[in-house]
Amino acid sequence: MPDGPDRTIENIEIYYAQPEAMESDFAAMRSTNSKMWRDIFVEDVFVVEGMQKGRHASGFDGGKFSTIMDAPTHHFHKWVASALSS
Repeated sequence: MPDGPDRTIENIEIYYAQPEAMESDFAAMRSTNSKMWRDIFVEDVFVVEGMQKGRHASGFDGGKFSTIMDAPTHHFHKWVASALSS
C-alpha cells in the first residue's frame, strides 16, 4: 500500500489450495510456512529498495518489458487471477 511518495507498506497473504489446510491440525505447518516466506521476502527488501532508488535517476526512462523474461510473469498473473475469480 502506498504510504507517501517514498514509502510502501507491504501486505502478504498466503493462500492454500485445500480448505483442510486451515484446520487446527495444520496450524504448525501454516506457522512454519509463514516464517519461511517472511524470511525469503526480507532477503529481497534491499534489492527492491535499490531498484526504486534507481527509478529516481535522471537517466531512467521508465524501463522496458522483455519479451523473454516477462512472459512467465504474465502467465503466472493470469493463472492467479483466474484462480481467484472462479
